[in-house]
Amino acid sequence: MRMRVALGCLAWTLCGTVQAQTQVPGCAGLDGPAPPLVINGAGVSSKAFVDLYAAELYLPAKQTDAASILASAGDKSLVMRIRFFGLSGALIAERLRAGLRANTSADEFRQAQPHIAAIDAMLGSGTPLVRGDVLRFDWRAGGVRFTVNGVVRGCIEDAAFPAQLLRVWLGSEPVNPALKQRLLGIPD
Repeated sequence: MRMRVALGCLAWTLCGTVQAQTQVPGCAGLDGPAPPLVINGAGVSSKAFVDLYAAELYLPAKQTDAASILASAGDKSLVMRIRFFGLSGALIAERLRAGLRANTSADEFRQAQPHIAAIDAMLGSGTPLVRGDVLRFDWRAGGVRFTVNGVVRGCIEDAAFPAQLLRVWLGSEPVNPALKQRLLGIPD
């Protein structure tokens, strides 16, 4: 309960926060003001009793059905706040890769390889993240924009990839089932 209150307060503080807009090559189709989004849910991803990151899912309107969220073409954001010192970008990319492998067909996974490599490069390939760093995925029409600490690192412009990437957290085989429930706003 205390964790929910703390995450709720954090989400309230962040609701409506707009990331700094910068021009990044390849992001022209994803730039521009984002529509207002509301927090759908928040939780913590843990592995072996270690909290790796806190995550918040923002949508145009609250929804509890993962399939509906994945099928909608509307704007979405997933914010990850690093909680474990020394968590590397490579480990985050590895977990994203595992989540994509578990939630896509073999053909979809093969087609996503260049995008996975791009995310790995955007994460700094092994550069340690520090507690408090903020990673953000912004799903817009036609792609995903990725920021670290408010700085746009790059975009992946592909109509199919946004839903595939979101399946990492909301698919049938999410990286963390308990986190999926919390992101959907479903109580324990």
